[in-house]
Amino acid sequence: MIDEVEVQANHSVTINGSFANQPIGEFFVGVIPAATLTRIAYSDVRRLVEREVEVYSGINRPISKERIKEIREYIGSVDATFPNSIIIAIDSENILEQTDNSLTIRISEEVAKIIDGQHRLKGLEETQPQGFDLVVSIFVDMDIEDQAMIFSVINLKQTKVSKSLVYDLFELTTKRSPQKTCHTIAKSLNADETSPFYRRIKLLGKNPKVNGGEALYKAPLTQAAFIKYLLPAISANPDRDRNLLLEDRTLELPADAVGRGLIFRKYFVDGDDVTIIRIVDNYFSAIRDTFVQEWADLENPISKTIGYGALMRLLRDDLYPKGEAEKNFSREFFVEHFQRAAGNIDLRFAPEGRYAPAGKGETDLYNDLRRLVTNA
Repeated sequence: MIDEVEVQANHSVTINGSFANQPIGEFFVGVIPAATLTRIAYSDVRRLVEREVEVYSGINRPISKERIKEIREYIGSVDATFPNSIIIAIDSENILEQTDNSLTIRISEEVAKIIDGQHRLKGLEETQPQGFDLVVSIFVDMDIEDQAMIFSVINLKQTKVSKSLVYDLFELTTKRSPQKTCHTIAKSLNADETSPFYRRIKLLGKNPKVNGGEALYKAPLTQAAFIKYLLPAISANPDRDRNLLLEDRTLELPADAVGRGLIFRKYFVDGDDVTIIRIVDNYFSAIRDTFVQEWADLENPISKTIGYGALMRLLRDDLYPKGEAEKNFSREFFVEHFQRAAGNIDLRFAPEGRYAPAGKGETDLYNDLRRLVTNA
Protein backbone atom coordinates (compact mmCIF):
# COMPACT_ATOMS: atom_id res chain seq x y z
CA MET A 1 0.00 0.00 0.00
CA ILE A 2 1.17 3.54 -0.68
CA ASP A 3 3.10 5.40 2.00
CA GLU A 4 0.94 8.53 1.78
CA VAL A 5 -2.12 6.83 3.23
CA GLU A 6 -2.28 5.46 6.75
CA VAL A 7 -5.36 3.94 8.36
CA GLN A 8 -5.44 4.39 12.14
CA ALA A 9 -7.04 1.46 14.01
CA ASN A 10 -9.71 1.26 11.32
CA HIS A 11 -11.44 4.38 12.73
CA SER A 12 -9.87 7.06 10.54
CA VAL A 13 -7.73 7.51 7.48
CA THR A 14 -5.13 10.21 6.95
CA ILE A 15 -4.70 11.29 3.35
CA ASN A 16 -1.65 13.27 2.33
CA GLY A 17 -1.95 15.60 -0.63
CA SER A 18 -2.63 19.24 -1.26
CA PHE A 19 -5.42 21.76 -1.63
CA ALA A 20 -6.29 23.17 -5.04
CA ASN A 21 -8.06 26.41 -5.80
CA GLN A 22 -10.36 26.80 -8.80
CA PRO A 23 -13.27 29.16 -9.55
CA ILE A 24 -15.74 26.82 -7.84
CA GLY A 25 -13.67 26.95 -4.65
CA GLU A 26 -11.08 24.97 -2.73
CA PHE A 27 -10.84 21.17 -2.72
CA PHE A 28 -8.33 18.56 -1.56
CA VAL A 29 -6.54 16.13 -3.88
CA GLY A 30 -4.93 12.99 -2.49
CA VAL A 31 -4.61 9.20 -2.73
CA ILE A 32 -6.62 6.65 -0.78
CA PRO A 33 -6.80 2.85 -0.84
CA ALA A 34 -9.80 1.64 -2.82
CA ALA A 35 -10.79 -0.70 0.01
CA THR A 36 -11.00 2.27 2.40
CA LEU A 37 -12.93 4.54 0.06
CA THR A 38 -15.50 1.85 -0.74
CA ARG A 39 -16.14 1.53 3.03
CA ILE A 40 -17.04 5.19 3.49
CA ALA A 41 -18.50 6.17 0.11
CA TYR A 42 -22.13 6.17 -0.89
CA SER A 43 -24.09 7.09 -3.99
CA ASP A 44 -27.00 9.52 -3.82
CA VAL A 45 -29.11 8.25 -6.71
CA ARG A 46 -31.73 10.65 -7.99
CA ARG A 47 -35.17 9.41 -7.01
CA LEU A 48 -38.77 10.49 -6.42
CA VAL A 49 -39.28 11.27 -2.72
CA GLU A 50 -42.68 12.99 -2.74
CA ARG A 51 -45.09 11.49 -5.25
CA GLU A 52 -47.87 14.06 -4.91
CA VAL A 53 -45.77 17.04 -6.03
CA GLU A 54 -43.02 15.08 -7.81
CA VAL A 55 -40.16 16.17 -5.59
CA TYR A 56 -36.88 14.51 -6.49
CA SER A 57 -33.71 14.00 -4.46
CA GLY A 58 -30.18 12.87 -5.30
CA ILE A 59 -27.79 13.66 -8.14
CA ASN A 60 -26.41 10.35 -9.45
CA ARG A 61 -27.81 8.19 -12.23
CA PRO A 62 -29.07 4.69 -11.32
CA ILE A 63 -26.40 2.00 -11.11
CA SER A 64 -25.98 0.04 -14.35
CA LYS A 65 -25.43 -3.67 -13.71
CA GLU A 66 -23.92 -4.09 -17.15
CA ARG A 67 -21.45 -1.27 -16.52
CA ILE A 68 -20.49 -2.81 -13.16
CA LYS A 69 -19.89 -6.16 -14.87
CA GLU A 70 -17.60 -4.50 -17.42
CA ILE A 71 -15.65 -2.71 -14.67
CA ARG A 72 -15.25 -5.90 -12.61
CA GLU A 73 -13.77 -7.68 -15.62
CA TYR A 74 -11.49 -4.70 -16.32
CA ILE A 75 -10.25 -4.58 -12.72
CA GLY A 76 -9.12 -8.18 -13.13
CA SER A 77 -6.93 -7.33 -16.11
CA VAL A 78 -3.16 -7.09 -15.72
CA ASP A 79 -3.03 -3.45 -16.79
CA ALA A 80 -6.11 -2.10 -14.99
CA THR A 81 -5.92 1.57 -14.03
CA PHE A 82 -8.24 4.39 -12.93
CA PRO A 83 -5.99 7.45 -13.24
CA ASN A 84 -8.88 9.92 -13.20
CA SER A 85 -9.99 11.30 -9.88
CA ILE A 86 -12.96 9.97 -7.91
CA ILE A 87 -14.89 13.08 -6.79
CA ILE A 88 -16.54 13.04 -3.38
CA ALA A 89 -18.17 15.47 -0.95
CA ILE A 90 -17.61 15.22 2.81
CA ASP A 91 -19.21 17.17 5.66
CA SER A 92 -16.71 18.94 7.93
CA GLU A 93 -18.05 17.00 10.93
CA ASN A 94 -16.36 13.93 9.43
CA ILE A 95 -12.98 15.68 9.09
CA LEU A 96 -11.13 14.81 12.31
CA GLU A 97 -7.99 16.78 11.50
CA GLN A 98 -6.84 19.07 8.72
CA THR A 99 -3.43 20.54 7.85
CA ASP A 100 -2.12 22.29 4.77
CA ASN A 101 -1.22 18.95 3.22
CA SER A 102 -3.42 16.33 4.86
CA LEU A 103 -6.94 15.38 5.82
CA THR A 104 -7.87 12.84 8.48
CA ILE A 105 -11.32 11.46 7.77
CA ARG A 106 -13.63 9.41 9.96
CA ILE A 107 -14.15 5.84 8.73
CA SER A 108 -17.84 5.08 8.87
CA GLU A 109 -20.61 4.26 6.44
CA GLU A 110 -21.93 7.07 4.25
CA VAL A 111 -19.20 9.57 5.09
CA ALA A 112 -18.18 10.35 1.51
CA LYS A 113 -20.91 11.22 -0.97
CA ILE A 114 -19.93 10.26 -4.51
CA ILE A 115 -20.22 13.03 -7.06
CA ASP A 116 -18.43 11.17 -9.87
CA GLY A 117 -17.11 7.61 -9.96
CA GLN A 118 -19.93 5.50 -8.53
CA HIS A 119 -19.58 2.69 -11.07
CA ARG A 120 -15.81 2.44 -10.58
CA LEU A 121 -16.27 2.28 -6.81
CA LYS A 122 -19.05 -0.29 -7.02
CA GLY A 123 -16.88 -2.48 -9.25
CA LEU A 124 -13.98 -2.14 -6.82
CA GLU A 125 -16.24 -2.90 -3.86
CA GLU A 126 -17.42 -6.13 -5.47
CA THR A 127 -13.92 -7.11 -6.60
CA GLN A 128 -11.82 -6.05 -3.57
CA PRO A 129 -8.43 -5.99 -5.36
CA GLN A 130 -5.35 -5.76 -3.19
CA GLY A 131 -3.03 -2.76 -3.44
CA PHE A 132 -5.36 -0.67 -5.60
CA ASP A 133 -5.08 3.05 -4.77
CA LEU A 134 -7.34 5.79 -6.08
CA VAL A 135 -6.82 9.47 -6.78
CA VAL A 136 -9.56 11.36 -4.98
CA SER A 137 -10.80 14.96 -5.09
CA ILE A 138 -12.57 15.93 -1.87
CA PHE A 139 -14.96 18.86 -1.50
CA VAL A 140 -15.74 19.79 2.10
CA ASP A 141 -19.19 21.15 3.03
CA MET A 142 -20.18 21.59 -0.61
CA ASP A 143 -23.85 22.47 -1.07
CA ILE A 144 -26.09 20.24 -3.16
CA GLU A 145 -26.39 22.81 -5.97
CA ASP A 146 -22.64 22.80 -6.59
CA GLN A 147 -22.52 19.00 -6.31
CA ALA A 148 -25.19 18.71 -8.99
CA MET A 149 -23.40 21.26 -11.19
CA ILE A 150 -20.12 19.31 -11.07
CA PHE A 151 -21.91 16.07 -11.89
CA SER A 152 -23.77 17.59 -14.83
CA VAL A 153 -20.70 19.35 -16.26
CA ILE A 154 -18.60 16.18 -16.11
CA ASN A 155 -21.26 14.07 -17.80
CA LEU A 156 -22.58 16.57 -20.34
CA LYS A 157 -19.47 18.46 -21.44
CA GLN A 158 -17.00 15.62 -21.90
CA THR A 159 -16.39 14.58 -25.51
CA LYS A 160 -16.98 10.94 -26.32
CA VAL A 161 -13.94 9.33 -27.95
CA SER A 162 -14.48 7.89 -31.42
CA LYS A 163 -14.50 4.07 -31.37
CA SER A 164 -12.62 4.15 -34.66
CA LEU A 165 -9.80 6.08 -32.96
CA VAL A 166 -9.79 3.63 -30.05
CA TYR A 167 -9.42 0.65 -32.39
CA ASP A 168 -6.73 2.47 -34.37
CA LEU A 169 -4.66 2.92 -31.21
CA PHE A 170 -4.46 -0.87 -30.79
CA GLU A 171 -1.87 -0.70 -33.58
CA LEU A 172 0.55 0.70 -31.00
CA THR A 173 0.26 -2.34 -28.72
CA THR A 174 2.91 -5.07 -28.93
CA LYS A 175 0.78 -8.04 -27.82
CA ARG A 176 -1.89 -9.70 -29.93
CA SER A 177 -5.54 -9.10 -29.09
CA PRO A 178 -8.88 -9.51 -30.90
CA GLN A 179 -9.10 -5.72 -31.19
CA LYS A 180 -5.62 -5.42 -32.71
CA THR A 181 -6.31 -8.24 -35.17
CA CYS A 182 -9.52 -6.51 -36.31
CA HIS A 183 -7.67 -3.22 -36.73
CA THR A 184 -4.93 -4.95 -38.71
CA ILE A 185 -7.50 -6.56 -41.00
CA ALA A 186 -9.32 -3.26 -41.54
CA LYS A 187 -6.09 -1.42 -42.29
CA SER A 188 -4.78 -4.17 -44.59
CA LEU A 189 -7.98 -4.42 -46.65
CA ASN A 190 -8.31 -0.65 -46.85
CA ALA A 191 -4.75 -0.24 -48.17
CA ASP A 192 -4.66 -3.12 -50.69
CA GLU A 193 -5.58 -1.86 -54.17
CA THR A 194 -6.92 -5.31 -55.12
CA SER A 195 -9.11 -5.53 -52.02
CA PRO A 196 -12.89 -5.01 -52.24
CA PHE A 197 -12.48 -2.60 -49.31
CA TYR A 198 -9.76 -0.50 -50.91
CA ARG A 199 -10.28 3.05 -49.56
CA ARG A 200 -13.75 2.14 -48.31
CA ILE A 201 -12.96 2.30 -44.56
CA LYS A 202 -12.53 5.51 -42.56
CA LEU A 203 -9.83 4.29 -40.20
CA LEU A 204 -10.19 7.20 -37.78
CA GLY A 205 -13.93 7.52 -38.29
CA LYS A 206 -13.46 10.40 -40.74
CA ASN A 207 -12.40 10.65 -44.37
CA PRO A 208 -8.65 11.35 -44.46
CA LYS A 209 -7.70 14.81 -45.69
CA VAL A 210 -4.52 15.97 -47.37
CA ASN A 211 -2.90 18.58 -45.11
CA GLY A 212 -6.29 19.15 -43.51
CA GLY A 213 -7.87 20.20 -46.81
CA GLU A 214 -9.48 18.11 -49.54
CA ALA A 215 -10.53 14.56 -48.68
CA LEU A 216 -8.13 11.93 -50.03
CA TYR A 217 -11.10 9.62 -50.57
CA LYS A 218 -14.66 9.19 -49.34
CA ALA A 219 -15.39 5.90 -47.60
CA PRO A 220 -18.84 4.46 -46.77
CA LEU A 221 -17.74 2.59 -43.62
CA THR A 222 -16.07 3.70 -40.40
CA GLN A 223 -13.47 1.44 -38.85
CA ALA A 224 -15.77 1.15 -35.82
CA ALA A 225 -18.61 -0.21 -37.99
CA PHE A 226 -16.27 -2.60 -39.80
CA ILE A 227 -14.95 -4.00 -36.52
CA LYS A 228 -18.37 -4.07 -34.84
CA TYR A 229 -19.39 -7.01 -37.03
CA LEU A 230 -15.98 -8.64 -37.36
CA LEU A 231 -15.00 -8.74 -33.69
CA PRO A 232 -17.82 -11.10 -32.55
CA ALA A 233 -16.69 -13.60 -35.19
CA ILE A 234 -13.32 -13.78 -33.41
CA SER A 235 -14.12 -13.46 -29.72
CA ALA A 236 -17.08 -13.62 -27.38
CA ASN A 237 -15.12 -11.63 -24.80
CA PRO A 238 -12.36 -9.55 -26.43
CA ASP A 239 -11.21 -7.89 -23.21
CA ARG A 240 -10.78 -11.23 -21.46
CA ASP A 241 -8.88 -12.63 -24.44
CA ARG A 242 -6.61 -9.58 -24.48
CA ASN A 243 -5.88 -10.05 -20.79
CA LEU A 244 -5.09 -13.76 -21.28
CA LEU A 245 -2.68 -12.91 -24.09
CA LEU A 246 -1.00 -10.23 -21.99
CA GLU A 247 -0.36 -12.92 -19.39
CA ASP A 248 0.84 -15.40 -22.06
CA ARG A 249 -2.00 -17.75 -21.18
CA THR A 250 -3.84 -20.11 -23.54
CA LEU A 251 -7.02 -19.02 -25.30
CA GLU A 252 -10.00 -21.34 -25.28
CA LEU A 253 -11.55 -22.72 -28.46
CA PRO A 254 -15.13 -23.91 -27.88
CA ALA A 255 -16.07 -27.10 -29.69
CA ASP A 256 -19.18 -25.36 -31.03
CA ALA A 257 -17.41 -22.12 -31.96
CA VAL A 258 -18.88 -21.93 -35.47
CA GLY A 259 -22.36 -22.69 -34.17
CA ARG A 260 -21.97 -19.80 -31.75
CA GLY A 261 -21.00 -17.44 -34.56
CA LEU A 262 -17.27 -17.51 -33.72
CA ILE A 263 -16.38 -18.46 -37.27
CA PHE A 264 -12.85 -17.00 -37.14
CA ARG A 265 -12.05 -18.13 -33.61
CA LYS A 266 -9.85 -21.10 -34.51
CA TYR A 267 -7.69 -18.98 -36.81
CA PHE A 268 -7.21 -16.30 -34.15
CA VAL A 269 -6.35 -18.88 -31.47
CA ASP A 270 -3.75 -20.36 -33.86
CA GLY A 271 -2.33 -16.90 -34.61
CA ASP A 272 -3.42 -17.28 -38.23
CA ASP A 273 -4.82 -13.81 -38.93
CA VAL A 274 -3.83 -14.13 -42.59
CA THR A 275 -6.53 -16.75 -43.17
CA ILE A 276 -9.16 -14.44 -41.70
CA ILE A 277 -8.09 -11.73 -44.14
CA ARG A 278 -8.15 -14.19 -47.03
CA ILE A 279 -11.70 -15.39 -46.31
CA VAL A 280 -13.04 -11.86 -45.78
CA ASP A 281 -11.31 -10.74 -48.99
CA ASN A 282 -12.69 -13.67 -51.03
CA TYR A 283 -16.18 -13.20 -49.65
CA PHE A 284 -16.49 -9.48 -50.33
CA SER A 285 -14.63 -9.77 -53.67
CA ALA A 286 -17.41 -12.12 -54.73
CA ILE A 287 -19.99 -9.53 -53.67
CA ARG A 288 -18.14 -6.74 -55.50
CA ASP A 289 -17.86 -8.83 -58.67
CA THR A 290 -21.50 -9.94 -58.55
CA PHE A 291 -23.16 -6.63 -57.71
CA VAL A 292 -20.81 -4.46 -59.75
CA GLN A 293 -22.88 -1.29 -60.08
CA GLU A 294 -24.28 -1.44 -56.56
CA TRP A 295 -20.84 -1.93 -55.00
CA ALA A 296 -19.43 0.96 -57.02
CA ASP A 297 -22.20 3.23 -55.72
CA LEU A 298 -21.03 4.29 -52.27
CA GLU A 299 -24.57 5.42 -51.40
CA ASN A 300 -26.12 2.04 -52.18
CA PRO A 301 -27.41 0.00 -49.21
CA ILE A 302 -24.95 -2.81 -49.96
CA SER A 303 -22.03 -0.37 -49.61
CA LYS A 304 -23.24 1.19 -46.38
CA THR A 305 -23.23 -0.09 -42.81
CA ILE A 306 -26.57 -1.90 -43.11
CA GLY A 307 -25.29 -3.80 -46.14
CA TYR A 308 -22.01 -4.71 -44.48
CA GLY A 309 -23.89 -5.84 -41.36
CA ALA A 310 -26.33 -7.96 -43.35
CA LEU A 311 -23.53 -9.52 -45.39
CA MET A 312 -21.45 -10.35 -42.31
CA ARG A 313 -24.48 -12.00 -40.76
CA LEU A 314 -25.01 -14.00 -43.95
CA LEU A 315 -21.38 -15.14 -43.82
CA ARG A 316 -21.54 -16.01 -40.12
CA ASP A 317 -24.86 -17.85 -40.06
CA ASP A 318 -25.13 -19.35 -43.52
CA LEU A 319 -22.25 -19.31 -45.97
CA TYR A 320 -19.30 -19.94 -43.65
CA PRO A 321 -20.83 -23.12 -42.16
CA LYS A 322 -21.61 -24.29 -45.71
CA GLY A 323 -18.06 -23.49 -46.86
CA GLU A 324 -16.60 -25.30 -43.88
CA ALA A 325 -18.64 -28.38 -44.69
CA GLU A 326 -17.35 -28.28 -48.28
CA LYS A 327 -13.85 -27.16 -47.22
CA ASN A 328 -14.11 -24.29 -49.69
CA PHE A 329 -13.83 -20.57 -48.96
CA SER A 330 -12.68 -19.50 -52.40
CA ARG A 331 -13.96 -16.44 -54.20
CA GLU A 332 -15.55 -18.77 -56.77
CA PHE A 333 -17.48 -20.59 -54.03
CA PHE A 334 -19.03 -17.34 -52.85
CA VAL A 335 -19.67 -16.06 -56.39
CA GLU A 336 -21.62 -19.23 -57.16
CA HIS A 337 -24.00 -18.43 -54.31
CA PHE A 338 -24.36 -14.70 -54.88
CA GLN A 339 -25.14 -15.17 -58.56
CA ARG A 340 -28.44 -16.66 -57.41
CA ALA A 341 -29.39 -13.22 -56.11
CA ALA A 342 -28.03 -11.16 -59.01
CA GLY A 343 -30.90 -9.51 -60.88
CA ASN A 344 -33.44 -10.75 -58.34
CA ILE A 345 -33.06 -8.12 -55.63
CA ASP A 346 -33.73 -4.37 -55.74
CA LEU A 347 -30.89 -2.86 -53.72
CA ARG A 348 -32.25 0.60 -52.99
CA PHE A 349 -33.01 2.57 -49.88
CA ALA A 350 -36.59 3.46 -48.97
CA PRO A 351 -38.80 5.13 -50.10
CA GLU A 352 -37.81 4.19 -53.66
CA GLY A 353 -36.67 0.78 -52.50
CA ARG A 354 -37.31 -1.58 -49.63
CA TYR A 355 -34.51 -0.93 -47.16
CA ALA A 356 -34.48 1.51 -44.26
CA PRO A 357 -31.06 3.16 -43.67
CA ALA A 358 -30.69 1.52 -40.23
CA GLY A 359 -32.09 -1.13 -37.91
CA LYS A 360 -34.86 -2.96 -39.74
CA GLY A 361 -33.22 -2.26 -43.08
CA GLU A 362 -30.28 -4.49 -42.15
CA THR A 363 -32.58 -7.33 -41.06
CA ASP A 364 -34.70 -7.06 -44.20
CA LEU A 365 -31.63 -7.09 -46.43
CA TYR A 366 -30.21 -10.12 -44.63
CA ASN A 367 -33.48 -12.04 -44.93
CA ASP A 368 -33.83 -11.22 -48.64
CA LEU A 369 -30.24 -12.19 -49.44
CA ARG A 370 -30.47 -15.38 -47.38
CA ARG A 371 -33.63 -16.47 -49.16
CA LEU A 372 -32.04 -15.96 -52.58
CA VAL A 373 -28.47 -17.07 -51.87
CA THR A 374 -29.30 -20.21 -49.88
CA ASN A 375 -32.71 -20.96 -51.40
CA ALA A 376 -34.06 -20.92 -47.85
